[in-house]
Amino acid sequence: MRADYLPQANGKLSFLPWHRYFLKVVERELQKASSCQVSIPYFEWTVDAGSLETSATWQANFFGGDGDPATGCVSHHPFQGKMRWSPCLRRRFNSSISLPDAVNLQLMLAEDDFDRFSAQAQAVSALFHLWVGGHMESPFSPYDPIFLSHYAFLDKLWAQWQERGRDTLSPFPTEWRYVKMKPFDVTPDDVLHAQRQLCTLYVPITLGAPCNITSPQKPSGPDKDQYNTHGINEYERYDYSREDLGQKANNNHRTEFDRKGYNKQGYDRNGFDQMGWDRYGFGRDYFDRDHMDVDGYDIFGFNRYGFNRSNITSFGMRRDRTFVSSVSEEVMDQLFEGGYNKYGFDTFGLDRNGFDMFGFRLDGYDKDSCNFFFHGPHYMRFYFFAQLQISMLGPGTLSRIKRICPHITPLPESWVIQNWLNTEEGMATIRQMEQQWALQHPFDRDYIPNVSSVKESGLWLPITPDLRFCFELHWFSGCPVGPAPVTCPDLCRNARCIGYPDAECRVHNCGSCFIEWYDPDTGSHVMCQGW
Repeated sequence: MRADYLPQANGKLSFLPWHRYFLKVVERELQKASSCQVSIPYFEWTVDAGSLETSATWQANFFGGDGDPATGCVSHHPFQGKMRWSPCLRRRFNSSISLPDAVNLQLMLAEDDFDRFSAQAQAVSALFHLWVGGHMESPFSPYDPIFLSHYAFLDKLWAQWQERGRDTLSPFPTEWRYVKMKPFDVTPDDVLHAQRQLCTLYVPITLGAPCNITSPQKPSGPDKDQYNTHGINEYERYDYSREDLGQKANNNHRTEFDRKGYNKQGYDRNGFDQMGWDRYGFGRDYFDRDHMDVDGYDIFGFNRYGFNRSNITSFGMRRDRTFVSSVSEEVMDQLFEGGYNKYGFDTFGLDRNGFDMFGFRLDGYDKDSCNFFFHGPHYMRFYFFAQLQISMLGPGTLSRIKRICPHITPLPESWVIQNWLNTEEGMATIRQMEQQWALQHPFDRDYIPNVSSVKESGLWLPITPDLRFCFELHWFSGCPVGPAPVTCPDLCRNARCIGYPDAECRVHNCGSCFIEWYDPDTGSHVMCQGW
């Protein structure tokens, strides 16, 4: 249907309302065939903008991964059931395409004009189509289930734009508001209010997850049957070794695995799918997307509290509070002046309120008394909190956030022609937007990636997902996303707080330098006059 009505679906003004209604039509059909509880999830792919090929979305148990290099066919995905699709679902990931990130989309949400917002949404959408490739690159893109979740994400952005400007923006150009969209017997006016008219509500990323699970435990070690997390002991669960020999030394002539070594669910005998991930989100290197292994240690051998497997911190303290011989009290006093290091954590990796570097207490609960994300994925929570911060920034401050991924890829002319965008006005708008993206969110040529969790000072901090998000978080600097930390002189040297003599002086270095005062016991900010 979409291929037959492509000019309407990709129309300058009908693009967003057409797809909003199309999603609802498809969702209703899915509910008829299955359950009223079925809904289309959105895929906020900006979470993975800098490393989309490693997104959890492409796991065999979610949407399936890339197509076969020879045929383009996605061999394993959960939508085919017992019968293989004919024709096959095709994808051909093009990781040379550089996608917009969350900052780009926040700048898009700051647009006052619907025409410009819609045009940018269409260009953003096109780049995702081209990145996925295969069916998504063709007029028959709805054949790929990821199409629905991608357009649900675009619809979520439109809903945010509408909510943001409900008091100041015209929701839709009046001259097109009551024109029926083909082939539907509806107008844009019938779908302008997603929640009220279509019962569609979008929940921010991570908030849709459960608050608590009974036991926040990572799969670790052998289970009761002595199989590890990938279904392997000496032999895999089917009683065959990795060399394909049974416990009685017989060859495996069964059909649980195809000729490429994958079972019907898309996992090989070691428990990994075609993209190299297991069901739990661990890669072939046995690290997850937070770069932590199944036991909670990062690639440098430290856990969330900064201890290695020998229970020694990066600065030489043992868990029993004794120190290796090379560590002096003077060094400790410098690192932990007042009991806390410059990042606000004590020697056991906890802040003044007892939360670790990922925001959880020792009992596994966060400030909202939830434990679902205790073992991750932590990058999703980083993204949620980063989104909260950048959503409150204006275009001027957003433009000071530099992009650390390559420049966004220009739309190829072939796509513009295929999707009926090749008018003189349309081409001019697209090229103008591409220039605007480069100016508003410039590429940082001086960026140096953080490749180690152990800092020069000897302190340990987890590596934050800056490269995955395409912009620096400066997460443990104490600065919000936006104003980068700067080097400041010691402004506290001669400062005194007359009204609060015991207050602790700290130099604020987020974008500029000035003094702030804090209660030494609670760590809360205090007002100090007369210093």
